[in-house]
Amino acid sequence: MATTRTRRALTSLAAAAGLLAGGLVAAAPAQAAPCGTSISDGWTQIVPSGYSTYTIQHRTIYHYNCSSVSVRVQPDIAWGPDLACKTVTPYATASWIYKEQSNSIARYRSMKSC
Repeated sequence: MATTRTRRALTSLAAAAGLLAGGLVAAAPAQAAPCGTSISDGWTQIVPSGYSTYTIQHRTIYHYNCSSVSVRVQPDIAWGPDLACKTVTPYATASWIYKEQSNSIARYRSMKSC
C-alpha cells in the first residue's frame, strides 16, 4: 500500500508527464524575462596563459521593453567599458553579447538609460 506522500508524488509526476506529452508546457527562451533584463550563459572558453589558464564566459544580455514607449538603454559594465546604447521599441527585446573573463574584475552591473 502506497503512503499518501508517495501517491502525491506519483500523481504530480503523471500530471507533468501528461502535460509534456501533450505539448502544453514549452521551454521559455532566455529572452522571455518579463519587463526587464535577463542574462543567458552561452559557452565557456578556456584560454591557456603562461603557467595558468583563465576562462571567458560568453553571455547574452537581453532587455525586454514592456512599456508602450521606446526606451534607450545600455548595459552598465562595472570596471569595464559599457556596451552600445540601443533603442528598444515597445514590447520588443534587444540583446548584447558580453564576454566576462575570470581574470578580470569587470562584471555586468545593471541596465542604464542613455
